[in-house]
Amino acid sequence: MLLEGLTPQDMLQLRRHSLQVPSRKLTYTDGCGTIKQHHVSLACMDLYQAAIDQTHYEIPAARLAKASIATLRESGRLIKLTLADYVANRCLITDMDSAMLRTIYMRLRRLAAHFSAPELLELLNGGNLPASAQQFAHA
Repeated sequence: MLLEGLTPQDMLQLRRHSLQVPSRKLTYTDGCGTIKQHHVSLACMDLYQAAIDQTHYEIPAARLAKASIATLRESGRLIKLTLADYVANRCLITDMDSAMLRTIYMRLRRLAAHFSAPELLELLNGGNLPASAQQFAHA
């Protein structure tokens, strides 16, 4: 979704029913109460629907002695968290939006490390993904 032009703050507002399949539009209300619409690609639409159905998340082996599977908590939002995501290891996060932002950042960092593609982190700053990194868009 970052590749589609959404920001992490936009992603916080996405709900299970934000995607209108026939028109391929995301409709959501931003943090200020403004209704926004965003056209997405077919690939993004497929990934969105897969995320809705996702019930588990693999935590890469780099973080633990071996990879493990975490159960995602059911939510009306698109971004689902694990129980570990609710616990702020060092940040003492108590706000749900902060926990979700932290989850987005951590998962993108893990992808960047896994693919040895630090340029993926540019997406967090609203940057465009360089052509050399486009191959990671749907990995």
